[in-house]
Amino acid sequence: MDYQIPRERSWFKFWPEGIPRHIDYPGIPLFEFLSSAAKKYSHNIAFSCRQRSLSYAELDILTSKLTVGLNELGIRKVDSVALLLPNSLEFVIGYYGILKAGGIASPVNPLYKGEELKHQLNDSGASTIITDGNSYPIVKETKNETKLKTVIWYSSSVQPKGV
Repeated sequence: MDYQIPRERSWFKFWPEGIPRHIDYPGIPLFEFLSSAAKKYSHNIAFSCRQRSLSYAELDILTSKLTVGLNELGIRKVDSVALLLPNSLEFVIGYYGILKAGGIASPVNPLYKGEELKHQLNDSGASTIITDGNSYPIVKETKNETKLKTVIWYSSSVQPKGV
């Protein structure tokens, strides 16, 4: 499906000169930008958080490892995978790993309480969730009231492990 944005919008009359009114995006999946950057800028820092950094090559490798694990768990195209993590390296790895697996990343606010989490999980249809030790208790509390079958618990070492 090719979505076309109308070329003339009411705010364009205030648009700064020299700034494009639209951007032509390549027809590739988002994760391909990461893989491309990993090839071109392999040693450059892709993400840094709390004294931990990952190069583009490291990020690409870790997301690919997660992708393999998700595929082994049966995650395929159009499967919704909830991502209950704070802004962190693990979130970025999870997000791109889900996309590479063909899944739909469904980020969840890590401040959600039980009812909010249950609502989002049921609304998204997620059967898998990626979380950490801080959020696991709320997942455990609501799991039986959702379609969740698999909980993946990220440890602090950035390596995913199934729970």
